[in-house]
Amino acid sequence: MKNNIAFKHFRKFEDFPKLDFNDITFVVGKNNSGKSTFVKAFVMVYNYLKSGNLKQLDLNQGSVELLNIVTFDRALCKTMSERENKEYIPITLKLGNYEFYLNVTGKKDSTILDVATFKITDTSSFFTVEIDPQKEHAIISYNYRETIENDALNEAIQQKQVLEQALMSITDELSKDSIDIKSRIEKLSKNIENLKDAKTEIETSFTVEADYSGNDFTQLFDDLFTELEVQYWIENPNVELIEESQVNNIEESDVTEEISQNEEVIESDEEEVFSDLRYYYINRNNFKNFSDQFLSFTNSSKVFYLPATLNKQSALLSIRDKNNDLADVVHKYYQLGLQDDPIISGFVKEWIKEFQIGTDLKIELINGEAYDITLKENEVFIPLADKGMGSIQAVLLILRLASVIYYKEQESKKAKFNYFVIVEEPELNLHPALQSKLCDLFFEVYDKYKVKFIIETHSEYIIRTTQLLVKENDFEVAPNENPFAVLYFNDDLKVWNMNYRQDGRFSNEFGSGFFDESSNLAFELM
Repeated sequence: MKNNIAFKHFRKFEDFPKLDFNDITFVVGKNNSGKSTFVKAFVMVYNYLKSGNLKQLDLNQGSVELLNIVTFDRALCKTMSERENKEYIPITLKLGNYEFYLNVTGKKDSTILDVATFKITDTSSFFTVEIDPQKEHAIISYNYRETIENDALNEAIQQKQVLEQALMSITDELSKDSIDIKSRIEKLSKNIENLKDAKTEIETSFTVEADYSGNDFTQLFDDLFTELEVQYWIENPNVELIEESQVNNIEESDVTEEISQNEEVIESDEEEVFSDLRYYYINRNNFKNFSDQFLSFTNSSKVFYLPATLNKQSALLSIRDKNNDLADVVHKYYQLGLQDDPIISGFVKEWIKEFQIGTDLKIELINGEAYDITLKENEVFIPLADKGMGSIQAVLLILRLASVIYYKEQESKKAKFNYFVIVEEPELNLHPALQSKLCDLFFEVYDKYKVKFIIETHSEYIIRTTQLLVKENDFEVAPNENPFAVLYFNDDLKVWNMNYRQDGRFSNEFGSGFFDESSNLAFELM
């Protein structure tokens, strides 16, 4: 899977082991089993990345309504043993090729936490940057390892695969052909193990320690980039460096040519310095690419929180009612002009039909004071307030996702944006058949618009639909990638990942009270 998370000393969990999750993750389990703790740990790291403050994490900034922790004491696990020695919360979060480690501490009633350590590891560029924000000190490390396999090993592996295929076609295991092939496979297996030991490994690495003065990621990377050059000057005082304006355009293949233009600084007997300088330019440029891509990732990432709502609605939605989720989302939808956008309005019409709410939706602003929202049904427009709670809940979700799609599409024109939507119990008040439609909705938004989801749910019907989609789309058949993950939280604070099989079924079991509840009740009626 693409992502994982682990943490310690946080809310319900003294030690939450590393758990994989995917681009569409469903979090299920009993009440008070720790589902929201998983979500809050994710949001804490995200809030820090977006905060612009390397030294501190303010619990009242960012996605406050989702985090809802308030103080450090409320964030700490209350059931820890020897709590006095565990006054810190370390969280590790992997998103794609980035792995983040955030370690925070603070005073009991403090709403602002001190960041003890933050570390970024990029598996695609092989760079790691670890900072101590309180001391304004950083360690940059680069570790690239490549294994070069010889031709004999590849040939032996291919021969073994051919023999294994031939063996599968032989029905009589005691036949001469079967025994002969098994013997050859055994010899090839031993040969492969010997050849593996002869593989050549090439490792390139370096570590640089540096102080910095900035308190945000942009200034941090600017300082570290400069420090790479300063430290090289200190170690190689007689080497003249290329102008910084030239460095940004240097590719690895161009480095030798660039240095040859400065041959006066490299004597014929200084081959080591020449190699050192070439290596320096390559990796300084690589570090710049790494930092630029990381800053683009943090700037382009957004988290949207869509909470469950049980509010009844009036026929008119006040433009000033900021405490009404439906009034707020209708206001944004109207002010952005989304009902005139063919893509967004088309999305809304498609899904209100799917949820059997109507065939069209109309929003009108009345005297600049309130919105009138109606749905077309049998050629007549009916106020949304006259619909059931399930319809109101579905319209709210559809309009929220429509706004997310609009923002994503607008900003994707400038950069590759990473959008995460956290949804809380979207199945409230919906008929079981329509609960299944929710999974189709989330999958379409992900598939078409690359919006990622973390969804807290108690709906068996949503989970069953993921299984059907996995089977129908061969998501567990290579080289396809399964976008779905289901995390189950048991009532004894045990958590595990439900593993899909190729036929869509799960290879492991839920805890009691979820998939088995309906069958248990049916059995009792017999």
